[in-house]
Order: sequence, then structure tokens, then C-alpha cells
Amino acid sequence: LDVSIVNGNTALIVDWKTGKPREDPDELEIGAVLLKAAYPRLERISGWYVWLKERRTGKVYDLSDTAGKLENIRQRYARLEEAVRMDHFPAQQNPLCPWCPVMTCSFNPRRN
Repeated sequence: LDVSIVNGNTALIVDWKTGKPREDPDELEIGAVLLKAAYPRLERISGWYVWLKERRTGKVYDLSDTAGKLENIRQRYARLEEAVRMDHFPAQQNPLCPWCPVMTCSFNPRRN
């Protein structure tokens, strides 16, 4: 976490970003789960991104549902475990495709 401020049962998380603005609260939500583990008394957690190149803040997210996010993380982990067990990793397009070393993937813009 770049910045976390805890005051009683309330917390604030701020994450500095240097890349292109992309409002996806997943990273903030994971940070909130970790903060709740460190401070179990927390009831209300808010957070936002700060886009440094643009000198602006993103939208404010309510990150208080740490139990729900933890369950989501557990489900994602179970799917990953199954993929490892089956050695089956289907291609999925995402913003990192241009840097992927798998040249046979149809989503890789650098493929032959």
C-alpha cells in the first residue's frame, strides 16, 4: 500500500499510479483485505488512485466489504490451483498482451 491511514475503526488507502488511468478497484480491494487483517477492528475502508502524470485523483471506492473480497480471492486461487493441476491455461486477452513472451498466442500483437 502506498498510503494507508487508520483512525479508530476507519481507514483510507491511496495508491499512486504512474501509468495510463484505468479505474479498476481490484488492487485497492486486495489492499483493504490486508489492512483489515492487520487491523481487525476496521469497519469502514475507503480508497482511491492518484494518477501522478495527470495530477488528479480517481474516484473514491468503498472497500469495506473485505469478507466478500476475501471470498473472491479464495475462489480465484481455487481456479488457479485447478489450472495448475490440469496444466490448462487458456489464452485470455488483457492489457499485458504486448509484453507476453508466448508468440503462438492469437492475442499477442507481436506473433509471427
